[in-house]
Amino acid sequence: MNNGFALGEASDVAKFLATQIELILFAGVVVAAYALFRLTQVRDADGQKLPQSVTAKLFFVLTHVFVYLFILGICLYSPNILSKLPGDFPSALPDELRQQLPLIAVIAVGALLTIPQIKELDRQYAVLLHSAQHKRADEDALRAHLASCPFSPSNKEIEEGLAYLRQFDFYITDAGAMHGDSVDTWHKVGSLLRMLKREVLSDNTVLSPADRQEIVRLEEAHFRKTKLATSLMRILDHMERGSQYGQRLTRVANLLGDASHRDRPRIGLAEDVAQQIMNEIELAQGFNGNHDEEPLRLSSKQVQQYVVQIESYLKAEYQLMLHNASRLAAKMIVRSGDRAPEQLDDAKDAGFFGLGEIQEVNLDRVILVILATFPTVFFVFTLSALWSGKPARPELFISIATTISIAALIGAMWGSRRRFAQSREVPWSSYLGAGMVAVTGFVIVQCTRYFIDPGGVNPGDDTPISLGSYLASVLPWSASAAFVTIGICALARVPEWPWRKDSVVIERSLDGLFLGLAYTAGQLAAYLFHAAFKTGFGITLVTWLGEGRLNWLWTSSARGMLIGFVMGYFIVRDIRRVSHSHVVEPRPRTEPKSTAESPDAAAAAAPLAGAPNGRDVHDGIPSMAQAR
Repeated sequence: MNNGFALGEASDVAKFLATQIELILFAGVVVAAYALFRLTQVRDADGQKLPQSVTAKLFFVLTHVFVYLFILGICLYSPNILSKLPGDFPSALPDELRQQLPLIAVIAVGALLTIPQIKELDRQYAVLLHSAQHKRADEDALRAHLASCPFSPSNKEIEEGLAYLRQFDFYITDAGAMHGDSVDTWHKVGSLLRMLKREVLSDNTVLSPADRQEIVRLEEAHFRKTKLATSLMRILDHMERGSQYGQRLTRVANLLGDASHRDRPRIGLAEDVAQQIMNEIELAQGFNGNHDEEPLRLSSKQVQQYVVQIESYLKAEYQLMLHNASRLAAKMIVRSGDRAPEQLDDAKDAGFFGLGEIQEVNLDRVILVILATFPTVFFVFTLSALWSGKPARPELFISIATTISIAALIGAMWGSRRRFAQSREVPWSSYLGAGMVAVTGFVIVQCTRYFIDPGGVNPGDDTPISLGSYLASVLPWSASAAFVTIGICALARVPEWPWRKDSVVIERSLDGLFLGLAYTAGQLAAYLFHAAFKTGFGITLVTWLGEGRLNWLWTSSARGMLIGFVMGYFIVRDIRRVSHSHVVEPRPRTEPKSTAESPDAAAAAAPLAGAPNGRDVHDGIPSMAQAR
C-alpha cells in the first residue's frame, strides 16, 4: 500500500487506530479545550457574555469533537478526497503526513472556524444552546416588573428591616399601616440591594466590575438618603416638644425641594448641606453621633406624617434608585444560567409578586431524553427481532437508537424555544428545518457506522459497497427521525390538553399517544420513500405487497407506537414547561393583602424602619460610610 488507506482496507485502519490512539486522544483534548476557550469569546446579540450552563458547554464541546472525529474518519477512509477538491492538490497524502492525520484533522477544524460564515454559524449555535436569544426580552420584562409589581415582605425581609432600625436607634411602637409610594419604593430598593450584595459575594457572579461599582453607589445613596430622613424625623419629633428650629428646617426642605433630580452633583451637594444643618440642630439639642441617650420611638402614624414633609424628594430619588436596582437585579437573575431559577425563587421569597419561572433544557432534562430514548429503541428493536425469529444485529440497533436519540434531542432543543411555541402561527418552516437537522444527524450516524465497519453495513453480501450507494439505500429511514423531531416540536407548542383535567398522568399519556402516532407515521413515510425510489428494500417491499404479506406493517406500527409512547410520556411535558415558561406571569395574579392587614409586614414595610446605617454590617461591599 503506497497511496494511503483505501476503501475496504479495514485492517490497515484498525492498525492505525491501535498505534495512534494516544495522538488521536490528545488531538481530541486540544479540540475540546479550544471549544471551551471559544465559548469565553462568544457574545450574544446584545454583546453580553453567555450565561453559565453545563449542558450547553457539554453539547458545544461534543459537537466540535465530533466534527474533528468526522474529518479524521474521512481522511482515513477516503484518502483520495484531496484530488476532488478545487485547486492543485495531490491525489493522496504524502507518507510522512499519513501518521499525522489526527493533527491534520485538528488543523482542519481550526481552518473551518476561520471562514466568516461558519464562524457566525458556530456563534449562533452557541447562543442557541445557551438559550440566550431571548435573554434581552426577559431582562427588560423582569426589570419593568420588579419596579412596578406589588411587594409583600417575607419574614426574613421583616427581620432585616428591624435589624436596620435597631442600628439607628429608631423603633416603631405599633403595628399600624405603613404604606405609600415612597415607603414601598424604599423597601423595594432595600430588598433588591440585599439580593445584589449576596450575588457580589458569590464566586461565580455574572455582574461586571462596572455593575458592582454601581451597586456600591446605590448603597451609598441609599444610606445618605435614609440617614437624612431619619435625622429629620428625630428633629421634627423634638420640635413638637417645644424646640424651635423652624427656619433651619425650612432651609433643609427648600434645599431638597429645589434641587433638580437630573443634576446628580447638585443633589449630592444639597444632601450634604441638609445633613450638616441637621447635625448642627442635633448637637444643639444635646444628641451625640450615635443617639445613645434617647432612642427614637414613633408610631407608624407619626412616621407617615413626618415623611409627607419630604415626600416629593424621597419619591423622586427612590424612583431613580429603584430603576437602577431593578435593572441590575434583572440582569443578575436572567443571566445566571443554571442558577437563574434559584435566583428568581429568591426574589419570590423576598416578597415580589407576579413572578413566573425560568425553565431551561438543563443537563437533567438531557439525561432524561437520552434515558427515555436510547434504551427504549434498542430493546424494542432487539425484542422485535427475537420475536420474529430474526438474528439480532446490535450494531444496527445501536445506530437506530443513536439516530432517534439525536432526533429527540433536536426536538427538545427546538421545541423548547419560546419564540416558536408562543407564536400566533405554527412555525412549520422552522419545525421542518429542525426535521432536516435530524436528517443530517441520521446521515452523520450512518457515515460513522460505515467508517467503523464498511463490511458490516451490507451483511450477507461480500461485494464492497461505496459510501454513496450505502447512504442512498438507507436515507429513506431518516423520515422516522424527522417525524420524531417535528412531533416533539408540535406537541411542545400545545399549552395543555383540554381533556387532562389537571392530571399529569393523563397529560403524559396523551403526549405519548400522539408522539407514537408521529413515529409510526414516520416509519410509514420511510416505506413509501423506499418504494418510490426503488431501493433494495423498496423492491422487496413491493414484492411483499404483491404477495399480500402485511406482517411487517403491523410489527413496525406496534414497534413505533411503543417507542413513541415511552418517549412522549417522559419527554414532552418537560419540554412544554420550558417552552411556555415566563419570567413574569402573563396574567396578573391576585393582589397581595394590604400591609394594613399584616402587623409584621407593616412594620417591615416602613422605609425608615429598615434603613441601613452603612457601617460594614451585613456588607460584603465597601461601606457607604466610606464615600460621600
